[in-house]
Amino acid sequence: MKNVTTRGLCLFFSMSVSLSVLMTACDESRERPLPAADEAANLQPAKQEQQSTHATDGTLISFLDRNFKFHLNINSFTLPIWIDDQTLVYLVSEDGTQRIHTIYRHNIETGKKDVLWEKESLYSPSLLDYRPSDHALLFSIPQHNGRQLLQLDVLSGELAKYPQEKHGDWTIEFRPDGVWGENAATGKSMRWIKGKYEPELYVLNHAEAFVYLEETGKLFADGTGIERQLRKVDMETGKMTTLFPEQPQWDILGWVKEGEILLVDTAFNEGADQNYVYPMLMDLVQETSKPLISDQEYGTYYDPAFSAKAGLFAAHSDGLRYMFDMQGELVAKHAWMGEFHRKEAFSPDGLRIAYSSGTFQEGRVFVSDPEGKHLSVVTPDSMPISELMWSPSGKRLLVQIDNYIVGIVDISK
Repeated sequence: MKNVTTRGLCLFFSMSVSLSVLMTACDESRERPLPAADEAANLQPAKQEQQSTHATDGTLISFLDRNFKFHLNINSFTLPIWIDDQTLVYLVSEDGTQRIHTIYRHNIETGKKDVLWEKESLYSPSLLDYRPSDHALLFSIPQHNGRQLLQLDVLSGELAKYPQEKHGDWTIEFRPDGVWGENAATGKSMRWIKGKYEPELYVLNHAEAFVYLEETGKLFADGTGIERQLRKVDMETGKMTTLFPEQPQWDILGWVKEGEILLVDTAFNEGADQNYVYPMLMDLVQETSKPLISDQEYGTYYDPAFSAKAGLFAAHSDGLRYMFDMQGELVAKHAWMGEFHRKEAFSPDGLRIAYSSGTFQEGRVFVSDPEGKHLSVVTPDSMPISELMWSPSGKRLLVQIDNYIVGIVDISK
């Protein structure tokens, strides 16, 4: 249970299924800092009724109603996925002799909820991604020797024989024995990657090659994690090469230039006290790399956010928030309060950014332009925020609270 003091009401969310909530009065004279953007000084916290009660379910509902247009208790630690502005897909796992895992499609406007998939298993599946072009939901199930990747049609609820991706003449299939390619023009079929893999593939221009991160099995020097390397596969010949072997990668942040240049995080965070980031620009065609921020050192920046659409990268350091373009030029820099609570998410068009700011483990949600100007308050109350996620059109924002309660607000441009 979190025990955090903020201005106004303090909210304590229990992690039990009963959702026991305790709201206690706080010292109104204690300041709760806001982000120090240009307009933040003019924003005043919403007035809150002083109360000190052992909260009933009605108190929780009242709190959620005050902050959100829609709210759901999905009893799941898996982040939901937007299908469209009205529809969410999420996973619920219920304990029993065998754990029952269910994937739901939920229309938040009508309240209609449909079961798309259900299975009994000791191991919990993971929702991975949604592909609008063919209504495909990708998710995986742990197995004793790896993970099985599955593809589900969110309209019909039908499972594909194998998860697929289409790029040019190639159809990529994720089969139990590896990643295969089928070429419709030549009839050629080959297995590019052996074994049970669920890698995220990044296909180069003209579908001539793809790259992915692969665990090497080699431990880092302190033994806290497994090294990853960026592999490049020629789709015609199947030849595999390792790009930038002297610099192990940790995470792919996304395309800077579709099909050519990736932004890759090379900072290793296992056991670290911050979500550190060291972004590198990796040209997959020229096979060259360079730091995005020329003068950075490892451990300088943390808590990143990246928008491929806007070509902007945000990160924090020593109480300041920095915004860089893809040439590594500093676009904006300002003070940032609430150093213990940061969540950021760019809107789909890259023109707005949603973020939380507060003290310790709780904060309120704000929306501004990427430079921190034109600031507006989204939630009047502080809460323990796990994730922020925009709907596909950018008209709505999903706020996940303590990993298992979901609130949704409408966002006007």
